[in-house]
Amino acid sequence: FAKKKNIDFIYFGELDKLAHKYGTNSIKVKKAIEKIDRKISEMRFDIIFSDHGMINVSKIISVPITSDCFIDSDMARYWGKEEELKEIKEKLPLESGKILDWENKKYGQLIFMAKTGTLIFPNFWEKKPSKAMHGYDGKHKDMKAFYIIKELGDKKNLKVNELHRIIKNKIYQ
Repeated sequence: FAKKKNIDFIYFGELDKLAHKYGTNSIKVKKAIEKIDRKISEMRFDIIFSDHGMINVSKIISVPITSDCFIDSDMARYWGKEEELKEIKEKLPLESGKILDWENKKYGQLIFMAKTGTLIFPNFWEKKPSKAMHGYDGKHKDMKAFYIIKELGDKKNLKVNELHRIIKNKIYQ
């Protein structure tokens, strides 16, 4: 879209950072939302959207760290020989997550995803545990992204392709 029209993007990144650090119900997050709300109320816009939701961390778990792994906040990916992977799988806290069956082994031969609200720590991103996280499987209502369309009509719960069509129509008008 941006190649065809002059589009302005504004990123409100402070909210994500604050929620990770203090949790979604903190006074700092609420004040940041109020500040963003005031900014938005003064702006002219066609659409505002998020790329994900956020949920408070309710449990912290650890997973095996090996010489050939990558540990995210909510996902652990492992590569190795079949016997090594079997040993790792036996040590994973399966009551707090599940093994994903991805065909493309480029992202991991063994992939463990934590349940929504569960944080893997230690991980390769954080020096101390976050109080809220995103990136889970997306089925929880608090993980849903949101959008605001400033146009008349009753538009609720649009699918991505419907939202794409609206954006495309606005840009190419």
